Amino acid sequence: MKKTRKATQKVKLTKSYVESIPVPDSSTTVVRDLKMPGLSINVSKAGTRSWVMTAKPHGAAAPYRDTLGRFPALGVDLARKRAVKSLAKIQAGVNPTLERRVSRVESAEQDALAMSLRDVLSEYVKLSTGLRDSTATAYNYVLQAVCPDWLDAPLLDISALMIRERHASYPSKSQANHAMRALRALFNHFIDTRELDKSNPVSKIMGRGKNSRWHKIKRKRTWVEPSQFKAWFDAVESLPQAGDRATWHGETARDLFLFQTFTGLRSEEECAKLTWAEVDLENATLTLTQTKTTDIEDDAVIVPLNSVALALLKARAEAATGDWVFPGRSRHLSVIRAYQAHVRNVSGLDWWAPGDARRTFKSFADLCDVSKLVNDRLTNHASGESNVSAGYIQRHLPKMREASEKVCQRMLAAKSGNVVEIGEFQASA
Repeated sequence: MKKTRKATQKVKLTKSYVESIPVPDSSTTVVRDLKMPGLSINVSKAGTRSWVMTAKPHGAAAPYRDTLGRFPALGVDLARKRAVKSLAKIQAGVNPTLERRVSRVESAEQDALAMSLRDVLSEYVKLSTGLRDSTATAYNYVLQAVCPDWLDAPLLDISALMIRERHASYPSKSQANHAMRALRALFNHFIDTRELDKSNPVSKIMGRGKNSRWHKIKRKRTWVEPSQFKAWFDAVESLPQAGDRATWHGETARDLFLFQTFTGLRSEEECAKLTWAEVDLENATLTLTQTKTTDIEDDAVIVPLNSVALALLKARAEAATGDWVFPGRSRHLSVIRAYQAHVRNVSGLDWWAPGDARRTFKSFADLCDVSKLVNDRLTNHASGESNVSAGYIQRHLPKMREASEKVCQRMLAAKSGNVVEIGEFQASA
């Protein structure tokens, strides 16, 4: 709706007069200054008193209107001085309002282009829909580790040469790759949202294909083979007796390592961070909502539990006091270096890490002739759904449970040297 104004008045404006103008009920009251042509004080129904300069430049179709400021912050004398400057601009053909608007836009653009890497990361996390908390945390962690000196520098000051030198010199090749991939995502976000005519320096300098400068990371292939399983199992079982200080969570670490190995689920995200809300002991299943292979919008992933995993969880449920299945000091058990070192020393497997649990389960499943699709689904692996046929084959929990139990029994056989019947294994509380 177009604003309405009361008929304008012309008065030699003074401080006392401006203060005495009554606040209108609806339309704006406009009082023009007799001393400075074109200057007026406009009083809105909200009580705001604004100084306005209105003048028509030579040859223009309509007058230019310039809001100079508000009374009483801008007094009468100062308003007249600003009006003189505004009139000079208007007579020169400059629209002060448009000039100020362009100046604000340019200033905002300059501020944006000067954004630091830390600020761009914060904006990226805020605006990226569907970005996992774990991804945001990982980006922040790796950038802090690999390029902490860049975090408060303007993003656009990070050159391709700096990227190349940092990537080549950082001791950990995997972390160097990870940091540059995070940096590449932030550059893409910044360039796209600002519509900059600029190439991504990470993509440009790192290249691709035969010209790629990315570090080639050798894929880990370690797993606890059947001949090593007894030594590993005995070492894990001895964890509760390996320490006696109050902060030693030997029983929890033991159960966590066993659970990781007998399910093949991701050691941190799907095992260590498991909550009782995700466990259904009655139906012997886990319901995983948001994982590496699922988004919030996806259906939950249901994984059946074999006899060892189920017995272990039932035993832990009897003594559970919080939300975490594998609790540590204040949240889930996350610092496992000491427990890992104990298993390595006792078993003689000096390379072992919790990440080997997933490869161990999947390798035992292969020994049991479990199909790749079922193997992948038991371990919540995305590749099982990557082809059209797999998309048509629906999950069948009884078949998955049967396959998981077959793997479980093969592991127990390797642990004891003969086939162990279901139920002989009893997880400790």
